[in-house]
Order: sequence, then structure tokens, then C-alpha cells
Amino acid sequence: MDRLKEGAIQPARRAWRAMWRTHREFILLLVLFVAFRGMAVLLVRPGGYITTLSDFTFYRLLASYASQGFYPAVHYWMEYQPIFPWLAVGIYRLSLWFPNWGAPGFWFNLWLGLFFLLAETANLILLYLIAGTLYRRPVALRVAWIYGFLFAPLLIMLGWFDGFALTFLLLALYLTLRQRHRAGGIVAGLGFLVKLLPLMVVPVAFWREPTWKRRAVLLLVTLATIVVVALPFALLNPDLFALSWTINLKRASWETVWALLEGFYGYGLAGGGNRFDPAEAGALQHASTLPWGLITAGFGLLYLTLWLAARDKVRDARRAAAFTGLTMNLVTLYLKGYSPQFLVWLLPFVILLLPGLRGAVYALLLSAVNLVESPLYFTLLPDQTWLLAAAVLARTGLLILLAVEYGLMALRRPIPSRWSRRLCLAASLTLLAVAGIAAPAAYDAFYRNRLAVSPQRPLIETLTAEAAPGDWVVIGGDEPAGAQGVYDAVYPFLRRRFHVASVQTDWWFPDWQPRLQAAAQSAPGELWLYAPADSPLHAWLADRYPRLAAHEFDGWLLTAWDTE
Repeated sequence: MDRLKEGAIQPARRAWRAMWRTHREFILLLVLFVAFRGMAVLLVRPGGYITTLSDFTFYRLLASYASQGFYPAVHYWMEYQPIFPWLAVGIYRLSLWFPNWGAPGFWFNLWLGLFFLLAETANLILLYLIAGTLYRRPVALRVAWIYGFLFAPLLIMLGWFDGFALTFLLLALYLTLRQRHRAGGIVAGLGFLVKLLPLMVVPVAFWREPTWKRRAVLLLVTLATIVVVALPFALLNPDLFALSWTINLKRASWETVWALLEGFYGYGLAGGGNRFDPAEAGALQHASTLPWGLITAGFGLLYLTLWLAARDKVRDARRAAAFTGLTMNLVTLYLKGYSPQFLVWLLPFVILLLPGLRGAVYALLLSAVNLVESPLYFTLLPDQTWLLAAAVLARTGLLILLAVEYGLMALRRPIPSRWSRRLCLAASLTLLAVAGIAAPAAYDAFYRNRLAVSPQRPLIETLTAEAAPGDWVVIGGDEPAGAQGVYDAVYPFLRRRFHVASVQTDWWFPDWQPRLQAAAQSAPGELWLYAPADSPLHAWLADRYPRLAAHEFDGWLLTAWDTE
């Protein structure tokens, strides 16, 4: 018996050793990738010090309705296909098993983040496997390293479920490239019930099948998967289930060229606030003025033409991957709306089809444009619509440029490397030049916006009106009065015009009198002091210098002193 067990174990050991020898560099990356993202799930809050960039709270809110017996697409409408909302309900129920820590949702956020980590790990493995199908192993490893070091997929993993949906697309593509088209159709059908985009692999798999019979079987398998999995959800509430598919037809444009043409500079809304009222699904949209029937027909005709041209091309694995990337770009250009988390659908094809410096540069450019959209525009500068317009146009230009690259890879010959490098360099220099021009304007707008809402604005305006350029301004007081916070708040607005100093009277600092005297002696003619009205700083100056002016602001006193 022991010999039989040993005989069964030995082949497995040899297989593991062979895999380790072949893929040990990737396994090292995989371990670091999982460890890094696992720690990020526990310790990193997306949005950093700027804002909260995550839909986890929203997912938990809807999932928590289950505690009252209300479920997605059964009792309330959803803008998502059914699999993820029900998965969120399961994770919510699991999170209730554990005593909470801190703010509500700790365990939900943790378990959902770890689940998305599994999906993100699968994405890295699938990218490595797909690249291994298209290129030699060193290039496949390079693709994995590039993806592993990109920031955007990590941010999206911590805030949205798009990475989970991406897993289905990548798995379907990998199976298709490995000639397992029916399995790819099943995966694409399942992915279609998470988010619609994984289905775009099926047209590629269709042409890779050698006969019309096998093509028909592929379509039937895909359709049967969708019907079998969706049927229970549809039977529970046909009307609400249908809304999860038709709601996007009601939605208006956002964050795209189409939105700019319609004069809309906001983010997308799925509908009204009452999820239990089907009439509010797709409500609160701005008026659509574009001929969407013609736009849809135009993109549909373009895709059909390209798809028919790809009939004999996509049997080659690289061309098949390139055509899938082309499809992704065309769909993104066609869609009414774009949200920053959609970037995770675009990046895999950038680094798969341009697996080197050019791909990394394009990925970084797209990521930078994403950050300009959110949080820079939507959080810091929401009134600077030109900033959103610049980001949308930059992203659109990059997508068109990449679509041309992908299209030539899929249907003709790739752009010669030297021209591809020049195009990439031109795009980079153009966006850097735009950024160089836009940065000062953006900062000035930020400066004005912060001044407009600053609690210290009356003080700043008074000093600007009455104090001479070059005067000394001393911010005084102690810690209980918040003197350091006041200094930090006013310094950016005063530093260009005045010499600004801080003199705090707290007991742990060295004596404040010599420091205040040094400031008074340095003042050319006038010294301005801003401190609590009862601060000893005012009395010290009053014993030595004539007072020229006084203004009170909510218990703080601004005084001017003649130091000549």
C-alpha cells in the first residue's frame, strides 16, 4: 500500500518541480503580488488623503436590504446584471458572523476585498498564460511584471467589481486562444451575467471554429449558459430582472465625447434614489440631444465590416487577441458613459499587444488621465469643466490611436516598430505639453476655490486691503486656541505678499518674548499680529509700540503696530 501511495505521489512531485523550474520567476512575482494586494486590502483606503474612491459602501448598503428580506432584482432594481449583487448579499451575510470593528462595514469590506483579490490574482495568471500563448516566456513574464506594477488595477480592486468581471473575459479569451471555444463560450456567458463585456470574445471564437456547425454549437452553448443561469433570477421578478438590462438604454451620456457634445460635465447616475420604485430606474438623466440611432448604426456597421474582414485572420492567436482589443476600444468609444473603473478593461490589451516600453507608457498615460478625471476634477476642481474636457479628449485620442494599432495587428500588418515608437512618443509629448500648460491654470483655480471657502477669508482679505506688501504678519496663540492650524491655513494665501511667522505661547516652547521681539525688529514699518483677543502677545506689543489698527474675527484679534 505504501508503495502504491509513493508511486502516486512521485509523478505529482515531479510535475510540481517541473512547474517550479519553468515558472519560478512568475511564481515569485505572484507571491509578491498577492502579498502586496492582500496587505492593501487590510490597510489601504482608496482615495488616500483626498477623498473616498470606492463603491464598497454602496454595495454593502444594497446588500444589507437582505436583512429585511429584500433582494436585488427581486424587490428592488439594480443597474448591474444579477451575479454580483447576489454575491454581495452572500458576503454581507458572511460579514454578520463577526463582531464589527470601527466603522460599520469592516468585515464586509475585508471579505469583499479578499474575494476581489482572488479575481485579481486570476487576472495576473491569465495574462501570463495568454502572453505565453502569444509570445515566448520572457515576454509573458514581462507582461505579468508590467501589470503587477500598475497602480490602477490595485485601486480598482479596492473599490469596484470590474476586476472580477474582467476575470471572465480573460479566461474566455485564454480558452479561445487554446482552441477550447465552447468552454470559452460558457465562461463568456457567465461573464455576461456579471457585466456585459466578456461576451465580446464570442465573435472572435466564432471565426476560429472551422465549420458552421461548430459555430452554431458555440452560439447555442453560450446562449444556453446565459439562459440557464439567468432563468431563476428572471422567474423571481421578470420586470425587475428586465430592468437590469434595459436601464442602460435610458441612461444619458457621461464622461465621454458624447457627454461633451451634449454639454454635460457630471458623472453618471443610474437613476433616482428610491430603489423600490421601478419608475426611478434610469431617472434623473440630462436631456439627450444626439442621434443615438445613427451613432449605434454607424458603430455597428463599422464593427460588422471589421468582423467580416477578420474571418480568416483571427485563426492566428495574436490576431485574435488584437481583434478582441480592437473590439474593447470600439465599444468603449461607442458607449454613452465612461467611469474611471472601466480602465481595468483596457489595460490588459495595452500590455498584451504592446508588451514593452510602449505598452507601459500607454498604460501610464491612460492611468494619469483617469486620475485627472477622478479625483482631480470631480473632487478638487468640480467647477473647472475644461479639465474634464481635456481628460476625456486625451483618453479618446489614446483609445483611437491604440484602436488603429490593434486593427492593423488584427487585419493587416502591425505598424512598423519605429513608427509605433514615434506615435507613442508624440502622444506622450503632446500630453506632457498639455499637462504643463494646464497645471498652472488648475492650481490657480484650486487656489481661488480654497480661498473662497476658507474660514480665514475675512482675515486674508483684510490684510490684503490694509497691509503693505512686505509687512510682517505674526500668527500667535497657543495649542488650545488652534494657533498652529490657523497658521497652516493662512500661510498659503499670505506667503506671496507678506513675511509670515508663527509665535506660539505654549509652555513647552522656548520663551515667546524674544521671538516676538525679533519679528518686530525685522518688520520694516508695520507688524501685524493675529492671535486670540486674550493672548499676551497683544499686551506685550502694546507696552512697546503704538497700535495702528484692530479688527476682531470670532474671538481673534488682528492688530497692526508701528515698529519704526
